[in-house]
Amino acid sequence: MSKLRRSSMREQCYEIIKEKIFRQVYDLGEDINILALSNELSVSNTPVREALSRLEADGLVESSLNMKTKVISFNEHNFHEMVQTITILLDGAYVHCIAENKVALLGYFLSQSLKKQQACLDAKDFYNFIFETLAFDRCFLDALGNARLISVFDSLSNVLFLMFRMNHQKDTNQRELCIEEHKKIVEAVEKNQHDEVRKLLTRHF
Repeated sequence: MSKLRRSSMREQCYEIIKEKIFRQVYDLGEDINILALSNELSVSNTPVREALSRLEADGLVESSLNMKTKVISFNEHNFHEMVQTITILLDGAYVHCIAENKVALLGYFLSQSLKKQQACLDAKDFYNFIFETLAFDRCFLDALGNARLISVFDSLSNVLFLMFRMNHQKDTNQRELCIEEHKKIVEAVEKNQHDEVRKLLTRHF
């Protein structure tokens, strides 16, 4: 029973710390004080360290040689790498959707996702707007139905959330621009304008 409780505690710590990172209680590049966090959550250091190890595996935090842990930050190089990765992933999925006659299904998924994204924007729910932005991109993989590729996307989604949030905060027009670009992508997909879809994906990221 103790193992189950410890596992549950670790899981709860993981979710709480992740939420703090997503909600900017801990900002990009900020140190995380394990002792202070343990006191705040009324737990020992062990489940906090275990949670941070999992968050490091997710790519949300990084540890240094002096045992300090901090939230990741972006530089030009790793930002470019992430953009390149997601572009290749979605473009490749689209090519295979064409080959496997799944473009119509993709169009349906994208249009439904766009409605949810627009609803978040209208409600000024900018936190969930980012999640819906990620869900829109994931549609390319959902339509293809390749579980391995979906797993790759999901493994990147936490870092993508932080990247999108940073972009949207730099320029508040990014949200409206994102919606407009998504509308163009949906329209091009529904019209089977395959070259245009691929161009739009490249421009979008």
